[in-house]
Amino acid sequence: DLDVEIDVQTTSGAYHLELFLTPFYLTYDNLENVILRIRPRNATTNAALLVNAHFDSAIASPGAADCAACSAIAVEVARAIVSSDSARLETSAIFLLNGGEETYMNAAHGFLTQHPWAEDVTQFVNIESTGSYGPDVVFRSNRWVLGESKSNHVHWADSLSLTLSCL
Repeated sequence: DLDVEIDVQTTSGAYHLELFLTPFYLTYDNLENVILRIRPRNATTNAALLVNAHFDSAIASPGAADCAACSAIAVEVARAIVSSDSARLETSAIFLLNGGEETYMNAAHGFLTQHPWAEDVTQFVNIESTGSYGPDVVFRSNRWVLGESKSNHVHWADSLSLTLSCL
């Protein structure tokens, strides 16, 4: 027994960011987020897992790998949960399809700072592309997430990508 809510958020905002010790002041206007919340009817808390993907693409890119495929994965996971007779959710899941990732994640910023569901997020998964070929790579994670995986799949992960992304 699940409750499903859909929202389309149009967001505008501004924030400060430092890249390589250089300050940037970013503004964005009228970016759209498509948001789906799946909540168990018997939920005792508003805590939610955020599954994020983006549907914009880099300028002059067809966007299939980055990141139409990511959005399709998120939509299919949500569809499978809602249509399954045996799927059980013990906590809510929020699926954020954001329309402004290629511009320093502006639409995600708009969701996190302006949408009322954002305050319920306690964990997140970001579905992102690292190119159009090669193995899947865990870009950011922690020991708990990798340790809890029950699959026999080999996880490709390294700390260098995390270190570089934090510069």
